[in-house]
This record gives sequence, C-alpha cells and structure tokens, in this order.
Amino acid sequence: MSTQRASQPWVVRHRPPRVRVCRPRQGAAGFSVTELIVAAVILAVLLTGIYQVLSSGWETYSVGDAKADMQQNARLIMEMVEADFRLIGYGYPTDPALVNPLPRVTEASNARITFQADLDGVSQVLSVTANAGATTLSVPNAAGFDTGNAIWLINGGTFESRSVSGKNTGSSPNTLSINATTNQYPQGSLVGRPRQVTYCWNSTTQNCPTATPNPNAQRTLYRDEGDGTGYNVLAEQVTAFQLRYFDSTDTEISTGTSELGSTNASTKNAALNRIRRIRVTFTVQASKATHPSGLQTYTITSDVRPRNL
Repeated sequence: MSTQRASQPWVVRHRPPRVRVCRPRQGAAGFSVTELIVAAVILAVLLTGIYQVLSSGWETYSVGDAKADMQQNARLIMEMVEADFRLIGYGYPTDPALVNPLPRVTEASNARITFQADLDGVSQVLSVTANAGATTLSVPNAAGFDTGNAIWLINGGTFESRSVSGKNTGSSPNTLSINATTNQYPQGSLVGRPRQVTYCWNSTTQNCPTATPNPNAQRTLYRDEGDGTGYNVLAEQVTAFQLRYFDSTDTEISTGTSELGSTNASTKNAALNRIRRIRVTFTVQASKATHPSGLQTYTITSDVRPRNL
C-alpha cells in the first residue's frame, strides 16, 4: 500500500524552508556615546575655524569699503574746492598799479575765505564798443544775466559797476540794459558778473554765523555761492580744515594781526592782494565705525593757484 502511493506521480513532497541566520559582523553594532561626543567636538572646532576666517574676511572688506568710500568723498569735495578757488577773481576788476586796488579775496583766515568769482561762467565780452553814457551792452550770450545783477565793465585799469535792468536774448548779438556808463569800453572789454563766495568751517568755533540749517553744527564745511540761498552744507564729519596763503615768491602770508588778520584796512588789503597760492588741508571721518579700526579718518591736501590773481 505504501509502495503504491510512493510511486504515484501526482504526489509532491514539500521540504520546510531553511532559515539562514546572519551573525553580526565585528564593528557593525553602531556608534557609542563617546564617539558621538568626539565627532561633535571636532565639528564644532571646524565650524569655529571657518567662522573666524569668514569673519576676518568680512571685517577686512568692511574696513576697506568704508575707507574707499571716505576717500572718494574727500576727493570729490577737494575737486569742488579746487575748481572754485581757481576761479577766484574771474569777472572782477583789479589793478595792482592802483594805490588801493580792489581785493579779489576779501577775507582770509585759517578756517574761512571770502572772494569774488564768477563760478558759473556767465561773464561775457563786449561784441560792440560801448561809448561813455551807453545804456545798452552787446554781448554774445545774455542768458545767464538776471535783472538786478551787479556787473563790472572792465578794460584794464578802467572799470565800473552797473546794475542789469533788462536783457534781450532774441537779438544777435544779445543785449543788456544798464544804467549809463561813465567811461568808454572798446569791443572785447570784459562784462563780468562775479558773486561773493564764502567757504567756512565750524569746528568748536562758530565761523559760519549765518549758516543753515544749523549755524552751530560742528565738524561741518559750508559753502555760500552768493546766489541768495545762503550757506549750504558742503561736507559733514570734517574733523580738521586749514587754509594757508602764499605770495608770488611762495612766502607764507600770516593770518595773524600783522597781515591778513589786521584791523588796519590798508595793511589787510595789501596782504590780501599778495595772495597767489592757497593750500587746502582737511580731514574727514567715516560716518560709521568699523571693527577693529573704529572711526577711520582721511587727510587730503592740495595747493591751488588761482588763475586770476
């Protein structure tokens, strides 16, 4: 019976599956607490080093950027000062042969200077000779003149000041209406329209008594163009400002009471008329502190020779 069942082809015998047991290999049991702490310490050291490198680089960049910005601003201010000082006396008469010549620089101290100049280049030359008693002046371009402007007619040592009462820019040449002249001025004579310009610096001393918006603002450089707007802020955070004056032999002219600061008008005017070169020095301070340098400063100096002195 058993032999017959074993010989039947449709009887299939199943064997139970074999279970394979894997033993853990050495070192595959995970990280211990000690190993995790050591790894964390190493990572912290690495991150600290990276932060210090990045922080140092950022500080170097910040210091350099602040310094470059400060220097650029100082150079722009100096360029404006140089341009204005070179035009001292332009459009204004002077004659060294006169006993009391009109000074083109009317005030000069260490922290303040006042002078006559046409900073806008409005001045013209006569297109047609103006005879004595003339009430009309012919000029190439009258656009820059305004009613009420004080102008100077200049022909060497002959000069006089008149007031503009009107202009005509539609004619060719243009014309200016003035009160009658005293002298004759040939074609090519200068029709100057200078203005009184002032530079002044407030340190702890109030050198700009009518400056706006704050006449008592310290470390501020002001500029008055003589156009009626008064003093305007040219630069802030100016920690030092100095003007020095030299004559044609490069001898320094004293700003003390013996020369430029004299109370005697003749002595003062004589010193003012000797000015041929001006040395400008000022120091600016950064608007914000940088670590570890703090508030940086930058000093710039320039020697200016006015073309009309």
